[in-house]
Amino acid sequence: MKTKVYINLNNFNDEWLCATGELPAVVPFLTEEQQHKYLNRDDTPDSRKPVFMNLLEYAKNHIELTSIEDCDFVVLPFKYGHSDATPYIQEAKDAKKKIMVIFNDDSSEDLPLNDEAIILRTSFYKSKKKENEYAMVPFSADFYNGEAVIKTKKPSISFCGGLTHPLRQIALKKIYDCEDIESNFILRNGFWAPGVSKDVAIQEFNENVRNSLYGFCCRGAGNFSFRFGEVLSHGKIPVLIDSDCVLPFEHKIDWNQHAIVVPERDLDTITDVILDHYEKTSSSEIMDIQVRNRSLWKEYFTPLGFVKHLRDFIV
Repeated sequence: MKTKVYINLNNFNDEWLCATGELPAVVPFLTEEQQHKYLNRDDTPDSRKPVFMNLLEYAKNHIELTSIEDCDFVVLPFKYGHSDATPYIQEAKDAKKKIMVIFNDDSSEDLPLNDEAIILRTSFYKSKKKENEYAMVPFSADFYNGEAVIKTKKPSISFCGGLTHPLRQIALKKIYDCEDIESNFILRNGFWAPGVSKDVAIQEFNENVRNSLYGFCCRGAGNFSFRFGEVLSHGKIPVLIDSDCVLPFEHKIDWNQHAIVVPERDLDTITDVILDHYEKTSSSEIMDIQVRNRSLWKEYFTPLGFVKHLRDFIV
């Protein structure tokens, strides 16, 4: 069954196309010219274009644009905050429909939206979460090469990035100092590997992830981990420092079957948790988790997968 969405595109501003992660349910219904702009932005530095092209090709198999009277919900056609959302919210209210608002941002500020909205956002805190707030998937490129990591004497864990939050430095130091864990760390001087060409940085990052069974994930500027999805995309196992964060689709997915989640308060035990997981997981189970995590990423963490599961937010 297709999800029926209403999107008021009468005054669509092409400047809104800069919000790549907010528009997976919108861009399939834009003009070819606008879609071309969306896919070929000069300021898009990565290799996500293929996953968005896949969205454009197949999205209409899963969603359809309808009248506001017939829709399952309304979709705001821009990132919340880019323009005045008031008339769009009021239009939905008048039709007695909920409006889906997406805020892909490092900010954890409270959004002044009540139960008239379905709020999808990247950065916020579980302890302050509203009932109508859900974690938004941050979309990453697909560099999967099909290689799995077999079980060896020691568990291996990757990290390639900057120490952009104190939690990262503390946790990584604990892991690095543990002789029973193989630490595959590449430390950068800041966000997006300053001083390293983007092509080299992307290549080294993805090689680092795919060559280790576990991938270290921890918040940066925002209270979420972009890296979490990237680790899943390679079929590897995220080790997430839970800084009071909310995981995507956690109302549908049992993340304990796919990741190691270590609460911030238990940071001192992180090496014990990793070693215990590794010891208790057989070689065949290690292989199975990698297959399942890759499938999970394709099903939920790609733009097309996200669109396929829009109905999961109708509660």
